[in-house]
Amino acid sequence: MKKIISLLVVIFLLNCFSLVAFAGSNEAVESKIDNIEGFKDSLKIALSDNIVTDKEKAALYNNTETHIVNQFIEEKANLAMQEINKMNCQMELKDEDAACFSQKVDLGDGCWVLVTVTDQKEESVDTKNTDTVKETNSSKNSGYSTVWKAYGNRYYKAQTTYFFGVAWGKMGLENHYKLDSSGITERYGTPYCSDTGLMRVSSNGDCTITDYYARTIGASDVNMYSTFHVIYGYDPILWSKTYKMATTIKYLDKDTINGEIKVGQSFNCYVL
Repeated sequence: MKKIISLLVVIFLLNCFSLVAFAGSNEAVESKIDNIEGFKDSLKIALSDNIVTDKEKAALYNNTETHIVNQFIEEKANLAMQEINKMNCQMELKDEDAACFSQKVDLGDGCWVLVTVTDQKEESVDTKNTDTVKETNSSKNSGYSTVWKAYGNRYYKAQTTYFFGVAWGKMGLENHYKLDSSGITERYGTPYCSDTGLMRVSSNGDCTITDYYARTIGASDVNMYSTFHVIYGYDPILWSKTYKMATTIKYLDKDTINGEIKVGQSFNCYVL
């Protein structure tokens, strides 16, 4: 209660400063926060206990000019994309059948983006084989990792979670594939998403596979992608973007004796 009162007081004072500028005018003025620094100051108070309640989100939303909220979300969304697409990571083994990577990046003003990448065995053709994580190669793609994998069915999952103070959303893509003596074969893809508050993330549930088979060592890969629509606000909608998330699995080498394939895994996420 004390925090929401403090937030409303700050918003009131910011609005008063705007009203002073119109002193002497005969026109009625509906004053709201009309600068990005004022909005960030108010958000800082709302985040003082690391939680922004629905009442606080509503107070910020209703007392800020729409173009200021738009500017703030745009700033954080662009920064998040920059951070995601410059990551080079190596997944660490959780056990003999799974590997993962997770990194959280501070975007400033209490905002952040969390990237999680996982590769998991589903149905193993040869249960005696295990996965071996080797040295990571550099790549322009996100979450790139070079790994030896045993023959069988697997899935590679890339997930991004966004927290922009007054909005939270998640989108991810599961790439289900098969490894065998012939190389890599795509099976199917599963996009998923979730959201809360004033941000809404949606997917039509479709996944497009652009390359089904990788049969040439060192010169082939399998690829798929899905699109997500992200909006902020309800009436009016203040900010809207369409994102494309794509995954790639490269066929790098094969160990016929041990029944393993060396794969290079990566994902990209960008605005259409």
